Amino acid sequence: MSNCPQCGASREPEDRYCAQCGQRLLPFSATGAMNTQKALDIAEVQYKLGMVYFKKEDYLRAVEVWERVLKERPDDRELGMLIQDARSRHRASGGQP
Repeated sequence: MSNCPQCGASREPEDRYCAQCGQRLLPFSATGAMNTQKALDIAEVQYKLGMVYFKKEDYLRAVEVWERVLKERPDDRELGMLIQDARSRHRASGGQP
């Protein structure tokens, strides 16, 4: 495990953004220039942004972003379950629907 270079928070190898501060993270195997990273489509970027919001317990923002992704990926059942989970957690924390 490694830490975010910006805030020092711990991170998982698959994380592309820091859950604490949102800093874009390089893959563990990255060496040298970033030109070896594959281009991400906008839905993938939005999905990852939703994960950052979810980890920061900003469930409404996570749902908002993920609903945009769901329009691009209407058959993504896992994403639908994440949205339901985020809504449940928001309600459990006393948030308004």
